[in-house]
Formats: sequence, C-alpha cells, structure tokens
Amino acid sequence: MKARPSTEEIICISLILFFSALLILHPGTLPFAFGVGVGCIFLALGAFLKPADRRELIAIGLLFPPALVGIRLGNNLVVRMTSGTIDDTLLRLEHGVSVTMYHWVLAHHFCCLFLAAVYCALPVAEALVLIVSARRLACLASIVLAGLFAPIFYMIFPAVGPAWVGVADAPRNCVPSLHLTWALLLILYIPGRLRLLAIIFAVLTACATLGLGQHYIIDLIAAVPYTWAVFLLPFGVRFARRRSSNATYPAEALPGNSLNS
Repeated sequence: MKARPSTEEIICISLILFFSALLILHPGTLPFAFGVGVGCIFLALGAFLKPADRRELIAIGLLFPPALVGIRLGNNLVVRMTSGTIDDTLLRLEHGVSVTMYHWVLAHHFCCLFLAAVYCALPVAEALVLIVSARRLACLASIVLAGLFAPIFYMIFPAVGPAWVGVADAPRNCVPSLHLTWALLLILYIPGRLRLLAIIFAVLTACATLGLGQHYIIDLIAAVPYTWAVFLLPFGVRFARRRSSNATYPAEALPGNSLNS
C-alpha cells in the first residue's frame, strides 16, 4: 500500500477526527466518551502513520463511537429486563470490603482523581494496543465478544456496585467486570516488550473499579475466567472450522457420486 493516503482514506480519517471532537467536546451522558474520543485520535494518527495497517485502523476508528452507543443501549436493556439487584448478596459475600475501599478513596481527593483517570483511560489503552499489536483483528474480536456476551451475565447477576446502590436506572453491569476483562485482554495481545505496562495498567484498573465503587471483589474474580474464555473462543471456532474442512466423507456423499445422479 502506498504511503500517501487516498482521497477516500483521508475522508475516513477526517470522519474519525470529527467524531472524536464531538465525543471530547460534547460527551453528554455516554460513558467514557472522552476516553473514546482520545482513542479515536490515536487510531486516526496510527492510520496516517502506518500505511500497511491503514485500512484496518480506519475501520476500527470508525467502529469506536458506535460501540460506545452499543454499550449504553446494552446497559439500558439489562435495566429494563431485571427487576432488582443482588448487591446486598455481593456485599455480604465480601464482608463490605469494596464499600470500605470506596469510602477511603472518596476521602483522599488526589487518589480519587488518579483512579478516575485510570478508569476512563481504558478506551485509549485499547486503541494503543490495537495500533501496535501484531494480532490486531484477533484482539478486536476478543474485545467485541467480551462486550456481546457480558449482558447475558448481567441479566443473570444484576448488580450496580457500591457507588450506585439505590439508583434505580444505574447500569447493572458488575458480574463479571467488563472493565477489568478488557484490561486483561490487552495483556494477552500487546507485544511482549510492552507487556509489563499492560500488567500495571490492569492492576491499576482493578484498583480503580473498586476504589470508585463501580465493582465488588467478586466481579474482578469472575473477570479472570471470563477473559480466558473470550480469549480462547476465536481459537475454538477456527479449530472447529479446520476440523470440519479436513473431515472425510463417504464416497457416496460426494457430488456426482449419488445413486440418483
């Protein structure tokens, strides 16, 4: 692919930058809008600077804003389809540890600001990993699958987190922690030389989810097997297809060998 972007590619990159500006300047009530906007800027820059990966990065950049809306719609669907939450049960299971951490962070302003920045930086981290990863499409597939399957568990185990208990329309998206799931997936797909940074970010993300009252400890524990299942799912699909393509069939089942032919 030539280094200079084509007219169509320039238009698409401009659209990404336009959407990013809207999300940064007018985030509205969409969660993580600022982080998604910054992530889109990085994807646009990556598309411009990496000619060989330009079309993939442009496609991902164009998908980021609709994905944000999809998350919001999924959260609203879970709220509509569940009659109550299990927050009391989760609090008893962990003996109120998450609530204690939440109140401690609220009492320490700088710590609260730092963890809020980490929490909102997830879309930026995802964008950076998608730019540098050698398995970009597999990483994207795992991120998408994690988001698609999570509402099933949210409807089975509806919970809002310590900071949102008592808020009727709060997102019921605790078990498993999708935030930590996405952070853990980045560890699996980032180049080895940068893996330590991804691990540090995942640890800080876990602290942020608890410190900001968004999740319980059990949510983070549940995120570990969920992450591994989502990571292995594309490999399982490819393995099944490979087995299917290599399967042998009886001669009479092949085209042209039917008794009626």
